[in-house]
Amino acid sequence: AETVHVITGAKATLAGLRREMNEWLPFVAKDDDRVLIYFAGHGFVFEGQGFLAPYDMDLGNIKGTGYPMRELGGVVGNKIHARWKILLTDACHSGAISPEESQNLNNTLAGLHVSLFSLTASRDRERSFESPDLDGGHGVFTYYAVKGMEGAADTSRDGIVTADELAEYVHSQVREYTRGEQNPTSDRGSFDPNMQLSYVPANAAPA
Repeated sequence: AETVHVITGAKATLAGLRREMNEWLPFVAKDDDRVLIYFAGHGFVFEGQGFLAPYDMDLGNIKGTGYPMRELGGVVGNKIHARWKILLTDACHSGAISPEESQNLNNTLAGLHVSLFSLTASRDRERSFESPDLDGGHGVFTYYAVKGMEGAADTSRDGIVTADELAEYVHSQVREYTRGEQNPTSDRGSFDPNMQLSYVPANAAPA
């Protein structure tokens, strides 16, 4: 529990995000760790740049009060030292704010034996939908990402959910649920498809 930080509501301010992402996480992550960053909220594209919306973001000053994906990319690429890095972004237009950054990151990290898996909720011109029918209310992307990591994405039935399995499962399920109006994206060139994301013993064959 000490390695998991959850910030929601009034605690998820721009200062709060920067404190967690730019200071705490780089301090605690070690070279052989697996780091997972999950964001659910609003995403904006402004003047060609992607921003995540903190609790205190001012729509009249997105550039000054939003959390830039470029900044997040710099933190993940240069300050967080971990072997596996996972970005899950459930936000409108999130396809515009993650893949390019993740590709740039991996170009600079090519020789460092690290892998960055970025899975976003939608393409750059798409909305990300929510539904009250999904376990009492969830973003469609979040619902299927969780289900996938709990074992639904384990198509090989070996007890391990890999990055490639999760990407395939989430994309197909979200697209089907939204009738093609929302399409999760992942940059296949930026991660080891066999990266292990979760272990589900109940799915594994008996020894």
